[in-house]
Amino acid sequence: MARKRTICVDFDGVLHDYGPAGWRGPLVIPGDPIPGAFEWLEEMVDYEDREGNTFEVCIYSSRSSLPDAVVAMKDWLAKHGLSANAYRKIRFSTAKPPAHLSIDDRGYQFEGPRKGYPSCEWMMQFKPWWKE
Repeated sequence: MARKRTICVDFDGVLHDYGPAGWRGPLVIPGDPIPGAFEWLEEMVDYEDREGNTFEVCIYSSRSSLPDAVVAMKDWLAKHGLSANAYRKIRFSTAKPPAHLSIDDRGYQFEGPRKGYPSCEWMMQFKPWWKE
């Protein structure tokens, strides 16, 4: 039986590069798309494997709790040329949805108790890819 798997994609740091000015608040989005982001979104929304499994792409951000910020993210995607096809198929959530996979620039993959939790020292030193 075919399944639709939800992929939760963070906006800032995964799709949007913050721009030279950095974070400007939840309603101001001055940066550009991260190279390859829109092509990847296009592939995700149109993907279907041999068994008919597909993805539902859901964009969620710390901005998402503000309704006007969801509109700002949608406007930013349209302004920067995301196709109408992808734009129609992407869902936005105001709360983090249950997902098959979350893609975030500030995440840690917990691999169970055998591998354990990250140390306090590791967490204090963590930097997202764009700060390295």
